[in-house]
Amino acid sequence: MEALVPTHVALIMDGNRRWAKKRNLPPIEGHKMGEKRIEPVALRCKELGVLAVSFYTLSRENLNRPRGEVEALLDVLRVGAGPMLKRLAEEDIRFVPLGNLLLFPQDICDILLDAAGITCHNEGMIVNLALAYDGRDEIVRAVGKLNAGGITGDAITEELISSKLDTAGQPDPDLVIRTGGRSRLSGYLPWQTVYSEIYFTSVLWPDFMVEDFDQALKWYREQVRTFGK
Repeated sequence: MEALVPTHVALIMDGNRRWAKKRNLPPIEGHKMGEKRIEPVALRCKELGVLAVSFYTLSRENLNRPRGEVEALLDVLRVGAGPMLKRLAEEDIRFVPLGNLLLFPQDICDILLDAAGITCHNEGMIVNLALAYDGRDEIVRAVGKLNAGGITGDAITEELISSKLDTAGQPDPDLVIRTGGRSRLSGYLPWQTVYSEIYFTSVLWPDFMVEDFDQALKWYREQVRTFGK
């Protein structure tokens, strides 16, 4: 019998810019509103007993957007990430950054790495934020770590690659939720999502409420999962 609650939920938070455009606002206002939706969903996951939740916050490709928008996005991180992660830490939540943090300015790296270090022993739940993330890059970095340790060729196994991914030690996502009406994964956790159920909704991320999250879980409970068997 399948668990009624997924062990790991991964979210693709799409629709911030379209939300802002519909309201004749600059794109950054959509990103600001979208940032406010992370914490309620994370706390709902903790309430339900979800072990890990991952938020696709910023892809590596997003960093190629117009310079002004990228700078504004980084400012949202500077202003919002620290206080939000502090509040989550008070809920016994462990924070794990996914992605290539070397692509960020040093002050943002410090915020994220400090939060990861401070919460590393928390046991309530894991919150992953995928930042400057690209799924293929994650796999390449994992193999590079193995090679650096002298493991090459046929000695490389699926288990060893999994142990070097950004999500090492975490269960693979049972459920992926993408908001915003698009029906693709956009390079998100390609190794980890091979047997994930994928839920697409037209709700734009800044409009995505806890009730919408609960609707996705209701859909998940209705699925028959065979894992290829």
